[in-house]
Amino acid sequence: MLRTVLLAASLSLAASASHAQAAQSSVDQFFVNESFETGTALPNDWSFMAWQPNISKATLEAAAAADGKQVLHLSSSKPNHVRVNKTIAVEPNQTYLFQAKVKARGANADKLAAVIGVEGVYDVSETVRTDADWQLRQVYIKSNDAQELQLLLGLGHFGNENQGEAWFDAVSLEKVTEIPAGAKVLEMPRSQAKTENVTAALSPAAQGKAAPWLMLVGSTLVLSVIGMGLAMLLMRRNVVVKDGAKDAA
Repeated sequence: MLRTVLLAASLSLAASASHAQAAQSSVDQFFVNESFETGTALPNDWSFMAWQPNISKATLEAAAAADGKQVLHLSSSKPNHVRVNKTIAVEPNQTYLFQAKVKARGANADKLAAVIGVEGVYDVSETVRTDADWQLRQVYIKSNDAQELQLLLGLGHFGNENQGEAWFDAVSLEKVTEIPAGAKVLEMPRSQAKTENVTAALSPAAQGKAAPWLMLVGSTLVLSVIGMGLAMLLMRRNVVVKDGAKDAA
């Protein structure tokens, strides 16, 4: 009987430990897992950016949160491109899922309102304009050869300055192996592409295309030099002729 009780207790402890380990593993797979529950100021690893100063702000506030008791609140009294950023180290040539719960209110209808995305990539998630309920926004990010991502939670965007308010909560970033059909995909710029552009510009083919222009410029310079030389020669000859005429007189 005692042996049975001890065995049952051991199995129960093992199951609890396994469950705790699985839960910890689930947490560890997230590169970002943020619900803005610490104080009223932005966490130290998040930074505030705005195109126009003094008309926008970012705060943490108590609200009917999607997760926990607080949310991130962005507001702009006039059209602006405002966002908070977090830089996170990632692995090259991997795929990441970036997602957040989002609300918005008071934004102009002809511009992007609340969005999530990555600095350096113009495309962003589908925008959110209503505060009726929390809306999930997701983007899949292909890191390519990037070693870090600068995640953004924004109100307005480049060329889409907007005003109003936006709320964000339950923000996460995790590495994934598949991208569902129809999902929003953002690709980090490839440094190799920049190198290839420079190489292409210096290639024989590109230089061959530029050769006629170079020949034209070179020919113009040569003709200019020859013309200046002839002019100086004529001027010198005129001086010699005048001096000879004076001597003859």
